[in-house]
Amino acid sequence: MTDLLPRSRLIKVECFVALPCDATKAEIDEWACHHLGHGCMGALNPLSEFELESASPPVLTDEPPHMYLHEEVIREGEKIITRSYVRPVPFAGKSSLEQIERLIMEKRRP
Repeated sequence: MTDLLPRSRLIKVECFVALPCDATKAEIDEWACHHLGHGCMGALNPLSEFELESASPPVLTDEPPHMYLHEEVIREGEKIITRSYVRPVPFAGKSSLEQIERLIMEKRRP
């Protein structure tokens, strides 16, 4: 048996973070989402000048149901749009980066 998990497998990673200053739950959510690549943080957020740092080793959880992140990249006019959705079967397609590179190369062709 192997410990190798397939690409696109959704896992849960938990850790403790010490707050560097007073903040509301909404400000903390915005700060964490920003540092994990899921949104922007307002300049007035008191946490905006601090990095998100784990105060404990992360704990990985890989429990059923086994869900996978699927990515689809499409071109709408001049825009390239990435759609993500969760399904119970492994994602066997190209990564979003590979799909974007393909769309860029297609656009460069005469």
